[in-house]
Amino acid sequence: MKKLVSIILFVFFQYLIFAQIPNSIFNNDLINSSKDFPLNITTQNTWDGAAINPVGQYRVLNILINIIYDQSEEPYKSDDQWPKAEIGDAGINTIIPTWAQDESVFDADYYESGNINGIFTRKYYESSFGQLHIAGDYVVITIPQSYITLLNPLPYGQFDIETLISRSIEYLNINGGLETVLGNESIGDYDLNNDGIIDFATIITRNTHKYEDSNHNVFNYGNYNVNNGTAWAIDDEILFHDNNSYPTAFVIIQCVGTNSNYLINPTTVIYHEFGHCLFGDNNMHSCGGNGWGGNSGRAFLPLMGGYGLMGMANTGMVSANGFDRWWLHWKSPVYNTSNSYIAANNQPSDVTQGDGTKNFILRDFVTTGDAIRIKLPFVDEGAKNQYIWLENHKIGFNNKLDFLTNSSDPCRPQGRPGI
Repeated sequence: MKKLVSIILFVFFQYLIFAQIPNSIFNNDLINSSKDFPLNITTQNTWDGAAINPVGQYRVLNILINIIYDQSEEPYKSDDQWPKAEIGDAGINTIIPTWAQDESVFDADYYESGNINGIFTRKYYESSFGQLHIAGDYVVITIPQSYITLLNPLPYGQFDIETLISRSIEYLNINGGLETVLGNESIGDYDLNNDGIIDFATIITRNTHKYEDSNHNVFNYGNYNVNNGTAWAIDDEILFHDNNSYPTAFVIIQCVGTNSNYLINPTTVIYHEFGHCLFGDNNMHSCGGNGWGGNSGRAFLPLMGGYGLMGMANTGMVSANGFDRWWLHWKSPVYNTSNSYIAANNQPSDVTQGDGTKNFILRDFVTTGDAIRIKLPFVDEGAKNQYIWLENHKIGFNNKLDFLTNSSDPCRPQGRPGI
């Protein structure tokens, strides 16, 4: 059912308020790592993306790392979808997780809209009305711990994430270079703008971990525990079959453990970290991804909750929101042919007090992009503009990734449709 909304703008709404600064480039803070986050400093528009353009086709090179612990204890002994490796399994693509073969995370190619299956592919395809189409392929590096630590031995076989990545890519290169699970092995498969750089990659680890013992001694085996990660830049180049080595522009790093739970849940760290590549550094944490903390410049006031592409943590739903689409200039070419990136039923719906009473029909937000943005008329002197957004989510009826987080649990329903 469509929702008819009548708005009288002198009413004061006590609701979720967004403070927004359009078209600004944000501070280049660190993203939980020792390297600067690689912002796109050559452009000045939010719709150009912070580190990756939000319009285009990209094939992600997923570099999977399974560590053979031959100097310390294996933290994840389960033989689930990504089994534990023994020393005889060392090599390239020797143990391939099931989810790297069945397109449950990334589609293998740029399929038509009715045939999209992978959750990562689908989330950004639906959010962008097909403007951001992401496929993926995989290479699995099963590497001995003793090889990782050989050049930089630390007590108890420890190693940091930089050493792990560098040694793993070196291990891949000396074993013949890139050989993928699905056969996409040309630089052209990963280089959208033909600049000789891999546009985007992920580093997905099975069994990195970090812990503190009872004596408060910290043991580090690759920095990240399950469902922890970061957006980063790496220096190591990957050897292709043309005998050239190519650098990677940007990477997401994540530990997923032994199964696909942290990949097919569309609010886990890989999705949040990819959001940094679209929106910017930690100042853009919002929608449940983080709280206000000590940073300034964030676009949302609440500490936690809400929903959106920067969501993780306590995000409420799995879909994008109207702010996301406005910021990145995603609008439906079918349902919004107006000249406004904020519209309802094909009518501009970015309204202020001076517009008086307005009537709008709100169709399903995820399908059409319909949203209403109301500029609050009374804010403190010197304060940034503040807004309320209204969206109609037809949860359960729109056949979209649009439902409450963790509603795959049989004890929790998808949610109720409505505004």
